[in-house]
Amino acid sequence: MATDTSKSAAPAGIDCSPIIEPLETIERRGFSRHNLFRDWLELILYALQRDDDAYLATLEKYKSEKSREEGNRNADLFSESFGHLMRLTQESNLDVLGDVYEEFGMNSNHFGQYFTPHPTAKMLARFDVDDSHGNPPVSIADPACGSGRLLVYAAREIDEEVWAFGQDLDEMCAMISAINFTLFNLNGIIIQGDSLKLTKHRAWQTTNSGLGGSIREIDPEQCSVHEDALRAAREDAQEIEANEEPTVADLTGQADISSWT
Repeated sequence: MATDTSKSAAPAGIDCSPIIEPLETIERRGFSRHNLFRDWLELILYALQRDDDAYLATLEKYKSEKSREEGNRNADLFSESFGHLMRLTQESNLDVLGDVYEEFGMNSNHFGQYFTPHPTAKMLARFDVDDSHGNPPVSIADPACGSGRLLVYAAREIDEEVWAFGQDLDEMCAMISAINFTLFNLNGIIIQGDSLKLTKHRAWQTTNSGLGGSIREIDPEQCSVHEDALRAAREDAQEIEANEEPTVADLTGQADISSWT
């Protein structure tokens, strides 16, 4: 769950510098920190979807650098950051990308989200998940999912097949969640939109497989989530927010997950 707070210290425990330093190099070449980070997320999503045309179109604005040596071009630096992201995510088994967002955005007014710390998110995931979720597949939801880490950690606590549903109004948060769902090999749907107004702007479906997660961007209007389920998740979130604790709603028996695509 994402919350707006004042600027704080960089997240502890994960050294994000191998990911951030190549991005900072691109920034020093005259690019906006906010825009290049968003473009990096887009490049990751296109790479995971094997959408070469969209990948190259996004990269076009960063290609006016014919004199740079191979390995030091902007395209190379974006790829280097992604490689380190995958490595550190695998090694730590944590939401590294959420930490990168927080640390890279510390000196920018355009990054406004801060996420539940890893130990707290893991503890909440253990508390929120019980054995009363009924028959598989189990569906869990967070209507203000931030980086998706609470859903990722909650899914680990469930031995059955899980479908995770996340929604966030912030576009970059939704993109981060979609990437995390893929890196952590979850079945799920991520929607960028307003869970209070039930508006949808972009959406991604991620699929679990033995070869690793896959992802595709889908028409958000065709993400048909049962309104009772979404309402239940939103009401749960509002109740917990009053107690200043984020939560994940268990929607088993309420959401027809077969209709999400």
